[in-house]
Amino acid sequence: MMSSDRPQSIPAGHGGFDPLFACVRRMKLSGNAKVIFAWLRKIVADLDYHPGIRVIAKECGVARASAARALGELDRAGLITIEGSHGERPRYS
Repeated sequence: MMSSDRPQSIPAGHGGFDPLFACVRRMKLSGNAKVIFAWLRKIVADLDYHPGIRVIAKECGVARASAARALGELDRAGLITIEGSHGERPRYS
């Protein structure tokens, strides 16, 4: 995969204070879920990019199984909705 195939890294501090993430930080979620939520929030909002599980795991520095558990955790908490079926590129909202 060439670097031009992936979204550019988002600069630190991009977008300023996020009150939703301030609330998420206080929720009883795993650290992986919080990291993935923050990363997805920026990627989806800023770039309209909906990555697959492999990209999420790689970019957030976790195993695919850990990323899948964290996404399930976020879905159960009502923070994200995962759309799409097996074999399709997921969409997160």
